[in-house]
Amino acid sequence: MKTKKSLFDWIKALLIALLIALFLKAFVIETYTIPTTSMEKTLQVGDFIIVSKLNYGPRLPMTLLSLPFFGNSFYLKWLQLPFYRLPGFTSIKRNDVIAFNYPMNITVPIDKRTPFVKRCVALPGDTIEIINSFLFVNKKSQSEPENAEYNYAIKTNGIPLDEKKLSQWGISEGGPVDNLNNYILNLTRKIADSIRLMKNVKEIKQWMEKPKDAFENYFPYSEEFPWNNDNYGPLLVPKAGQIIKIDKVNIAIYSRIISVYEENKLEIKNDSIFINNKYARTYKFKMNYYFMMGDNRQNSADSRAWGFVPEDHIIGKAVIIGFSSNSALGFFKGFRWNRFLKGIN
Repeated sequence: MKTKKSLFDWIKALLIALLIALFLKAFVIETYTIPTTSMEKTLQVGDFIIVSKLNYGPRLPMTLLSLPFFGNSFYLKWLQLPFYRLPGFTSIKRNDVIAFNYPMNITVPIDKRTPFVKRCVALPGDTIEIINSFLFVNKKSQSEPENAEYNYAIKTNGIPLDEKKLSQWGISEGGPVDNLNNYILNLTRKIADSIRLMKNVKEIKQWMEKPKDAFENYFPYSEEFPWNNDNYGPLLVPKAGQIIKIDKVNIAIYSRIISVYEENKLEIKNDSIFINNKYARTYKFKMNYYFMMGDNRQNSADSRAWGFVPEDHIIGKAVIIGFSSNSALGFFKGFRWNRFLKGIN
């Protein structure tokens, strides 16, 4: 009898622990491991980050038939709930580092799409523009994240750069080009200034795409908007309730919002636009949208590449690095003590 009661108590404790864990995962926090360099040096590969769902308000689960704690792999689409977010204690601010579902994964439910982590650089109603890699919002120059990185071309006098010094600075992308006289390195502006002072460095300058170069790789992939990583916009970020004029030119920017995110029937016939079988010259947005960029500004697939992030894709605010490890060195040897419980700014 005592054995049965003890077993029952164990099962009861496990169920309570499971319910608490499910509640925390659904409404309080989410955790992710950073897999790419797109947010360096703010976030590094191997950072285990904690995302708060309370800041902006928890998004209620949308896909009810799914197994928790198994990523986004095990679910059924049969039962989908509409988007609803509980009240939070703050709204999204410019420069918040945010976790969201990748909006281009349209073959899977919204809350099961691949999670991305980027910096929000523009809010609903903002107009964003990038000129020679410098960011402007509503025609005002924006301060850069402290650890934002850019690509730099470096020429030396024939003496190679100090590899030990580069390693100390945590330079992980780039290297010699053609020969040891020339390098392309991914650097913060502060580190670039330090390299500029080295006696063996003849020249260092930021590498960037010229206006109109490679526009076919960047949203909205149109000759009418020949934008790229370093020269982009101006672009209006849609706001819920905002009404804009639409035409055969700017429909390239807003067609995905109208037809995919806001689920309207969109047709273009003889340069005329029809929404839900009605001729349209204006459109009123149903949701708020955000523009995201990686801090590794020239090596990040972000809103410049695939456009706006709808509000129903927002997961939460990245608030703290729980721990970090360089997997190439092994967990314990590669443990980064200077990133343990470090806040994310």
